[in-house]
Amino acid sequence: MKWTVEANNQIGAFPYFIRFTARKLIEEKNRENNKFLVEIEDVLKIKENESIKNLLNIDYELNNIEYKQNLSMNICGGIRGCRRTFFDDMEIAKLFYRVLEESNILRTIEETRETRRNSSIKAAISGCPNSCSRPQVQDISIVGYKKPKLTGQECIKCGKCEKECVLDLITVNENININIEECIGCGKCISACPTGSIDKGEEGYKVLVGGRLGKDPKLARIYEEFTNLEDLENGLEEVLKKFKYCLENGVRFSDIR
Repeated sequence: MKWTVEANNQIGAFPYFIRFTARKLIEEKNRENNKFLVEIEDVLKIKENESIKNLLNIDYELNNIEYKQNLSMNICGGIRGCRRTFFDDMEIAKLFYRVLEESNILRTIEETRETRRNSSIKAAISGCPNSCSRPQVQDISIVGYKKPKLTGQECIKCGKCEKECVLDLITVNENININIEECIGCGKCISACPTGSIDKGEEGYKVLVGGRLGKDPKLARIYEEFTNLEDLENGLEEVLKKFKYCLENGVRFSDIR
């Protein structure tokens, strides 16, 4: 479908994660009306669509969370409609931010700025192990996971789960064997299984700590895994206590074990 220059310019003013959805809705509406040219009026009308309104509201809330003095928070595409996410990304973002606020950590960063060891807190939320928000190189991150389990249902030996495992942790011979210890919980084998031989087992939130870039880079390590929001909140509070200790003692957080 063709777009006028004015319509393209107008859609370009939308937040980047809304543009694809808006374009699709506009073109679907035009096809229904046997119209094959998108004009600026069509773009302006789509702002009244409920799904677009909801996305615009999310954008407003995200600006209040992602962009704060002394805080850098990366949030993955799940909050903007990515189907791979395992949890409500906005709910987790708000929980994380609430714990940050209650800890007064941002004020402590400002008060201890002369130490120059932790001049800000870098955080990330990733709804699945694809890790689009780069949680491995942040101070503190939350990553969703979904570990598989064998259900006892008859396996037809199709090998789809084996092909889907990016880490080659599944073998299918007479039986299915999964190396759960090394599993990152991406859930691909669960989606691939046509018989229900593999289903979701434990699912929850991994908290990663201590990642950094720069001249001496270091990947974050798993601090702990949590299966409910209450334990996740308590775990984040404990992590921030350690971060505060580093601030007050001039220690780099990524060096704490």
